[in-house]
Amino acid sequence: MVNCMNEFKSRLGKSIESFLMFKHSVGLLYQTGEYYLHNFDKYNSVNGNYDYLDKKTVENWVHQLKEHTHSQYMGYMSYIREFGRYLNSIDNKSYILSDKYKSVRYKANIYLFSNEELHKFFQQIELHKSKTSKIKESLVLPAIFHFLYYFGARCKEARVLERKDVHLDLGYIDIIGSKAYRDRRLFISTESKAFFDKYDSLMNNIIPNRKYFFSDQIDKYYSSNSIPLYFNKIWDLAGLRRETEVKPRAYDLRHHFACENLLKWSSNGENVYAKLPYLMTYMGHSNLESTYYYLHLIPDFFPKYNQISFSSNDLIPEADEYEI
Repeated sequence: MVNCMNEFKSRLGKSIESFLMFKHSVGLLYQTGEYYLHNFDKYNSVNGNYDYLDKKTVENWVHQLKEHTHSQYMGYMSYIREFGRYLNSIDNKSYILSDKYKSVRYKANIYLFSNEELHKFFQQIELHKSKTSKIKESLVLPAIFHFLYYFGARCKEARVLERKDVHLDLGYIDIIGSKAYRDRRLFISTESKAFFDKYDSLMNNIIPNRKYFFSDQIDKYYSSNSIPLYFNKIWDLAGLRRETEVKPRAYDLRHHFACENLLKWSSNGENVYAKLPYLMTYMGHSNLESTYYYLHLIPDFFPKYNQISFSSNDLIPEADEYEI
């Protein structure tokens, strides 16, 4: 809901409130956007007090903030541009901030796996396991990739996972000390429990009382480059394509997990928007906007959202790589 403690002051107030209500209705917290729109509202109230977005007022506000902002990330530009598109679709006269005013912003490069690619990838893992005696490639790294696939976890979360936090008998895994200290609990399916029961038993025979669930032979966790190197090796052995604009990575298994759940809920006729807070918590996002980014990746499956959002590319925020 719009923060009533900070009421809007200008003649644009009602329009800003309507825009924020739209944002909230589709599951976005939009707290940063709300902050900047409050800031613009105050500026507008003493600089013409227009009931639409005036070109000179908007650009002067942008220049004023730019002079006082030292960061390269100037998100206020995208927020006022979004609001301009929304309002212009209603009054046909509000100014939409020109693209020459662009914030420097990260846009996630995400590769979405096809089911066929994943089938070939994991099939190749099994073939490679049978051809090596190294514990790293015959047991641990294959298990890590199953973990990434089953739980949508971050690669580092898998690497540093401690065995004491894996409760196979109780059916859950605790992710401790993740990004921004957002601890969370992942519940284990029957299928994944059978897989990791077998893995854990084999590892116990090799390294009794180990500290790390996915440990090396001296009970240390693997380096950060071990996962991408193994991924690239298996991907190439499977003969899968690389000549794409966005290159596939191990981390994209996390994105696959999110999109697969959204598609499953949609095909089951469930309320996808009501499910987003659950997915947000499960994936360890700090806000719903980061989770909502996945709807942007698969807009064809959400025609209702596309219908109300004017342009999904414009109104769904780009997500920070740190978050997703």
